[in-house]
Amino acid sequence: MKPLIFFCLLLTSQAIAQSPTVDRFREQHKTQQNLYFYPSTLRMINVDKNPDYYALVRHLDALQVLSFSKAENTLDKKNIQQFQQNIRRENYQELLSLDEKQRTIRLYALGNGNVPEGIIGFIDSPQSLTLIEMEGFVDMPALLRLMQSDFNFGKFTQLINTTAEQKRGNDQPRQQTEEP
Repeated sequence: MKPLIFFCLLLTSQAIAQSPTVDRFREQHKTQQNLYFYPSTLRMINVDKNPDYYALVRHLDALQVLSFSKAENTLDKKNIQQFQQNIRRENYQELLSLDEKQRTIRLYALGNGNVPEGIIGFIDSPQSLTLIEMEGFVDMPALLRLMQSDFNFGKFTQLINTTAEQKRGNDQPRQQTEEP
């Protein structure tokens, strides 16, 4: 889980410009989850008051995580390839490509200088596709210090799970397990 969180936070290292391709994709496919996090929400994770964590999120304006279920959408390899081609047509360059056994992670940046104008990331797994858009930037030295420390990134995961559950509300009841 730590590598996935590191990837998500790495995306925030530069300012983000909204992509028309991401907007069209969101309009064409039903999202399973739309999660938006703002600085106040992200700061509340830091119950231990770790100064590196505050430095990490201090300049983060927003974090958006869009999740698409492949069972509920017509998302296949062709749709994903078309998405990637459209991102490249907007002059985004691939920065990172990570192919694991069960998922693929891609990171794209827009801009010609040392500071990209925008970054888009996605995580493709057999069951879902997750798009990540971030506005603002993170302090990279603080991120590296946190990754090397015993900082509990599980609180970030808890925040995502809690937010997703609250957004579901009463429409989709939680699955309960019976104890023997």
